[in-house]
Amino acid sequence: MTICHISFDVWNTLVKPNKRFAEERTKLISDLTNCSVEHVKHVYTQTKTFVDQIAEHNNFPNALPSLEVYQLLLDNLNSATPVDPRIVQFKVNFLFRKHSPLIEQSVRDAIEYCYNNNISMSIASNSNFISGNEMHPWLQREFSNKFPIGLYSDAFSIAKPNQRFFSKLLPYVQYKNMLPSQVLHIGDNKICDGIGPQSVGFQSMVIAGPDQLFTTIKHVVGEQNG
Repeated sequence: MTICHISFDVWNTLVKPNKRFAEERTKLISDLTNCSVEHVKHVYTQTKTFVDQIAEHNNFPNALPSLEVYQLLLDNLNSATPVDPRIVQFKVNFLFRKHSPLIEQSVRDAIEYCYNNNISMSIASNSNFISGNEMHPWLQREFSNKFPIGLYSDAFSIAKPNQRFFSKLLPYVQYKNMLPSQVLHIGDNKICDGIGPQSVGFQSMVIAGPDQLFTTIKHVVGEQNG
């Protein structure tokens, strides 16, 4: 079946985390809460893992909005200093723009390759600390507006691998007169990105990281182009 559209996960598929961002984010939260850097590191990882796991295993019917994830982090830090989660989110977003994620050249080449082969593209990402409202405009700038559709869990309160999440792309698929089987989703999580898309009839591929993206796409698109 010919692939006409590719849906991409974001973290560890299109981009890699920026270490400088992580370091400054930890210091910022430590300063705001009067908690040690070590405690913030531990609790941040613990909170993110928890949010990722409840999405992956569908333990909650709805995904947490980004602001609620920050509130959960602050609750877990158990600081004696009261902090408004909106302030934390605002300051972390500023750091995100200052030390943005890393994009390998091969990923840029992969997206350009899809565009040149008339394959439309979109984003389908579970978002927690960095919201879709923050991530998607940045991606659009970096990739010259090649992702007209961005599906983010915090925006819809639904997370991958939930069938309802991937169903959000179906109206676009129907509008473009494509079949669900002509859509390929690529990501790094076997459950969220591998099994989830198949629930609405999409094809899926799981990769180990951004460095595999171009070769994966070239193999799929190259085969159908002969």
